[in-house]
Amino acid sequence: MRHNFVNDIGDYAKYALLRALADNGEVPVRLGVIWYLTDHAEQASNGRKRAHLTQDGWDSLDPHLLATMRLIEASVPDARGLSIRLIENSGILPPGTVYFSEPLPSRQGNTRQRVADRVAWFERVRRAVEGCDLVFLDPDNGLEVASVPLSSPMAVKYASFFELKQLLDAHGAVVVYQHGDRTPWPAQRAKVIRQVTAAAERPLEIRSLRLGAFGARAFFCITDRPELAHVVDAALLRLKQRAARWDKGAYLLLE
Repeated sequence: MRHNFVNDIGDYAKYALLRALADNGEVPVRLGVIWYLTDHAEQASNGRKRAHLTQDGWDSLDPHLLATMRLIEASVPDARGLSIRLIENSGILPPGTVYFSEPLPSRQGNTRQRVADRVAWFERVRRAVEGCDLVFLDPDNGLEVASVPLSSPMAVKYASFFELKQLLDAHGAVVVYQHGDRTPWPAQRAKVIRQVTAAAERPLEIRSLRLGAFGARAFFCITDRPELAHVVDAALLRLKQRAARWDKGAYLLLE
């Protein structure tokens, strides 16, 4: 997550999903949001896609959410004013949502120092989200890849499988962001499911939401608790029903 990407089109799908999970009408769900904030300078801005904020036809997925996102956008003069604090203070997510906003450790230092700093950061994460039923992980790129170990300067862009397992062990459910790669979506989805299941070392219920507008972004909902699997399925069904009446519904794939 980066401050300058706040309010992009991926956020529309992200918050629509989290709102549907929390507002399920059956099982109380307290959310924990782990931003995986990369607070270093970024030169590229090609990830910022904002058609939903200025064009008609995007409302149907979650009209109240989109109206709030548009108000946030109108409140800042330019991208330099964007911040995750705008989301935290907006009421987009339910009262009681816990946010962990500490940036990931700097890329500087030797490999041993980077690993030690990351481990210490994650311990603070764990303490911050105690008491949450569902935690959302929002790394820049998604889950770790073999070419980027935890000791790498680029590890700040990924959530590790170890971190995911620790959070899944401690909480009822985890939702994690995954950026689309160049492989066909069915193959990418199957690979993520295999990797997450292997890391968790137990059977899991895993569902996904993929938004294919202006790039590919996916969110994996992971749990081993039947009551929360039911919550996930019901939330995805509600979103699927909204998408069926939405002229842009073809962008959304729920599995």
